Amino acid sequence: MDLSWSHHLKTDAPTLVKNVRSEVKKHMDFITSNMGKLDNVSRALNEGHRMLGNILCQKCLGAVKSKRIEMQSKNETSHKKKKLMKLSPECQQVVNEITNVFMKLERSQSENRGNEEYCTLEEYYQQEMVEMENMHIEKILNIHDEMREKENEYKKDIKDKEAEVRNVRKQLEDMTTERDDGKRRNDAMSKKLQSYDKTESELRELKNEHKRLKEDLDRKECNIKKQKRELDTKEEDIRRYRPSSSGYITGSFAGNKELARLKEELNSSDKELQTLRKENENLKLERGDLLQQNGKLQDEKYSLKETIDSRDEELQKSRRDNENLKLEQIELIGSLQDEKRSLKEKLGGTVDELNSRKSQLEVLLKAKRKQIVMGLWKERSGMGKTMVDIITKELIRSVGGQLGRDNIDLTIRPCKTTSDISGAPLLVLCLNMSRIGTNIQDAIEGIQADRTNVFVLVLHHTNKDNLSSLTPTSLRVTGSELRKLGGIIDMAFSSDSGLYECDLNNNAAEKITSIMRKYMTV
Repeated sequence: MDLSWSHHLKTDAPTLVKNVRSEVKKHMDFITSNMGKLDNVSRALNEGHRMLGNILCQKCLGAVKSKRIEMQSKNETSHKKKKLMKLSPECQQVVNEITNVFMKLERSQSENRGNEEYCTLEEYYQQEMVEMENMHIEKILNIHDEMREKENEYKKDIKDKEAEVRNVRKQLEDMTTERDDGKRRNDAMSKKLQSYDKTESELRELKNEHKRLKEDLDRKECNIKKQKRELDTKEEDIRRYRPSSSGYITGSFAGNKELARLKEELNSSDKELQTLRKENENLKLERGDLLQQNGKLQDEKYSLKETIDSRDEELQKSRRDNENLKLEQIELIGSLQDEKRSLKEKLGGTVDELNSRKSQLEVLLKAKRKQIVMGLWKERSGMGKTMVDIITKELIRSVGGQLGRDNIDLTIRPCKTTSDISGAPLLVLCLNMSRIGTNIQDAIEGIQADRTNVFVLVLHHTNKDNLSSLTPTSLRVTGSELRKLGGIIDMAFSSDSGLYECDLNNNAAEKITSIMRKYMTV
């Protein structure tokens, strides 16, 4: 039976696809228009139902409603959803086999037309999934880089804003210090002005005292002049009555006594007058000094007052500037805090998104990682649980680490029977005690698996200094049964260090890693 495509169908395949697409589009347009008509019909029915509800009686309205429900139920039953019919597994297998035969036939017939490659639908979907997965991983990596750049930019902006806040705070501290200095200078000027006010009050008291003393001096001068006039009058009377009779001698003596007394009083008055004049002169000198000092004090007072006024103006201006700077700083700090908070929120969102992208990337990378299982046979190894655990951890560290760089996860599964693992490599632990061949025979006893999948790990208890005299076990064993094994690998340990770092152990880990890689390609 000829299963090849006809030449007519091969030639018209694009035309057929085009026709099918046009037919599908035509049917979709038809369905869309009909759906629109159905919507119009439904709206018309609803509008008619409302209009009939206003016109018809209750009985007729019930009949219309029951009829409508009946029509809707018929419409629903006629548009009942159908189930998808699937082929039986046998028929589906036949269809798959026929598809494979057609694909092979197409490949054989298209060899002469170039280097075109064909695949089945499932292979094509798998290929598309791999491409989409790679694109998604690349997109996630790009987003990861963008998020990291944004995070660095946000951190830089936050540092700049914090530096700006520190500068503003430093300016405010400088202005506060300057304001305090101005306040101290103003207080000193105020104290000096108070001392000048006190000197001015003392000067006023001295003026008043000088005025009082001057009034006293004027009164005493008037009294002296009055007494001098009285004395002159009495002397004239005495001179006028001196040539008179002797009967008046006694009276003259008495007049002389009175005259002497008056002279004494006059002299004392003259002395007192001289004293008062000297005091007056002294007071005038003091008054001149005080007036001169008062003038100087007035000048200093005016200059100090002007200085204080200018200082007050500067202080008021500084206070206003300080208040404005405080308000600006508060606004700036508030805006910076808001901006910092928004940047932190953005950074938090970016970090969350970055973590989610990272987890998605880890999931995708984990999905791409391959798994391999290695069995571990330790039943007749001659080693205790502690030594077996040390070897297992070292194998996971060294072999698992090398395989992990190739996206391969290693699982070491302890086995008690060969049914626990099949088709996978089996590593048998063996302690070199006396006769190595006998030890290996005892270690692999009871293993029913394929001997090519069995690898014996021989542990030698020796120090690092004695490794040069150690002969590989594979060169010392004999017997066809041991030659059938997949391989014999040597490792060394000591009681103090366990499995220590040396070329023998490193080569053993590399050999086991290469064996695991071979099983991945099988």
